[in-house]
Amino acid sequence: MKKLLLYILLQFFFCNCSQRKNIIIIISANTEWVSAKNILQIKTDTLQYSPYGEFFSVDNFFSLSKQNVFFFHGGWGKIDSAASTQWVISNLNPKYIINIGTAGGFDKRVKLFDVVLAKTTFVYDIIEKIDNAQSAIDNYKTEIQIDPSIKFPKDIVLSNIISADQDLDPSKINKLSKSYNASAADWESASIARICHKNNIQVIILRGISDIVTSNGSIVYKNQKLFEKNSNIIMKKTLEITKNLF
Repeated sequence: MKKLLLYILLQFFFCNCSQRKNIIIIISANTEWVSAKNILQIKTDTLQYSPYGEFFSVDNFFSLSKQNVFFFHGGWGKIDSAASTQWVISNLNPKYIINIGTAGGFDKRVKLFDVVLAKTTFVYDIIEKIDNAQSAIDNYKTEIQIDPSIKFPKDIVLSNIISADQDLDPSKINKLSKSYNASAADWESASIARICHKNNIQVIILRGISDIVTSNGSIVYKNQKLFEKNSNIIMKKTLEITKNLF
């Protein structure tokens, strides 16, 4: 009887979602997700669950709009971020998908705690030995069409973001920055942008710079506590920016 009741409730929930357009805010990494829940003071009994993690709704999140808003833990890395984005699109009927989180910044391109708005994303850890390697990279390039009606803060950095299942390699910093004209790198943006593009869903990607990576390394490499501290600062900043987009 309990299983039947749960099934009915889930069907009712997803039916309602399919009848209205929602704004979904995807948060990828575990540290970022925990930080966002703490900032928003989310109670455990309000959480719902997908195959990829928790999600919850927030009433009246936006300053100037009463849009339906869900926060969704998408998971870190290209695999889970792509799959969870498709799950969101298939089940929560998004009008917009917004991805907020952290990124490593390229030295002399951005400053610590800057927020980057992605205009083009690239997957940079593709290795092609049979055919032209550049054609493989280009295949996963995604140009993001940014809604001109949305007003972003003046200090937002509009730039390319590159993604891979790895942190930035200090020995490759100069080459990567030059090759992709990028200011930041992360693990998920390229996957999220690609899946949204395939489904014709508007996406906004806002990534705060948790550390500047130079040829000598990064202050957060092998320093989890500092990364958590910086992530918390970034999540507060990106949540505030997101709150005022609509």
